[in-house]
Amino acid sequence: MGNDSNFGKRATAAIGVIASVLGILTFFGISNWNTLTSKLSGSAQPSGTELFPVSFTHQGWTLTATSRPDTWDECEEDWGCIANIKAQYTAEDPGLIVMVSVSVYSDSEAATRHVEEQRQWEQSNDVGGYGYSAVSGSYSVTAGAIDFQTNDPYTASSTIGRQVLSRLPLE
Repeated sequence: MGNDSNFGKRATAAIGVIASVLGILTFFGISNWNTLTSKLSGSAQPSGTELFPVSFTHQGWTLTATSRPDTWDECEEDWGCIANIKAQYTAEDPGLIVMVSVSVYSDSEAATRHVEEQRQWEQSNDVGGYGYSAVSGSYSVTAGAIDFQTNDPYTASSTIGRQVLSRLPLE
């Protein structure tokens, strides 16, 4: 009987310690495992708010991010991809819809391979020329736009994609 009561006390104490640690981490803005490991390893990854402005203008439209990522999501280890963030922009006028994705890879060669493979797939499936993709160091940017008014999706995609690319940190 004595062992059972000690076990209960130890379990209660352990739960209390875990809850306290989680509370402290949350207080300091560390809400998940990726944020904790990023802060511990010192690898500063940009937040979604740094890369994706809440709103900006393009061809007279004000685009507003309808889903604004604040953290990086893990992605499959495809070509060494480590994490990605996505934002969807819509204008008040539904004539322009833009999806932007940024992925970080293990190195610049892996990012380049991914973008080249994506371009080859687009060409082989006859869907090339509509989106924008580029590499900056170990980051890749992909932007796709549906522009119902000017019917020029590449211009919209490349303009917006270049803006996001210019916000990426230098390596």
